[in-house]
Amino acid sequence: MSAQKNILDYLKSMGIYNFKVVTANRSGIPDIIACVPVMITPDMAGSVIGRFVGIEVKVGNDTASELQLYNIDKIRGCGGEAFIAKGKNHALTVVKNYIPAIMGGE
Repeated sequence: MSAQKNILDYLKSMGIYNFKVVTANRSGIPDIIACVPVMITPDMAGSVIGRFVGIEVKVGNDTASELQLYNIDKIRGCGGEAFIAKGKNHALTVVKNYIPAIMGGE
């Protein structure tokens, strides 16, 4: 069993949303992506933590597939954010409004 498979199996056994990247649009992307739930404790107040965000972009009459909806649900279930952005202009508007909100902005 490969090192990557061992890691993927472990993450799956822990109920952590994850996937192996096969191809990416740029170099240097990690081999495995995971959304790990984090319990915020009082001593972490004021700390900056990362937040996994999945954005499914749809244009025209495209709709999300059952698999895409399943993955959005799994990401949200692990404390990440995931949503569908529709149309070229609307998608960018949604992202520009949504991202600052999860970063603690307006």
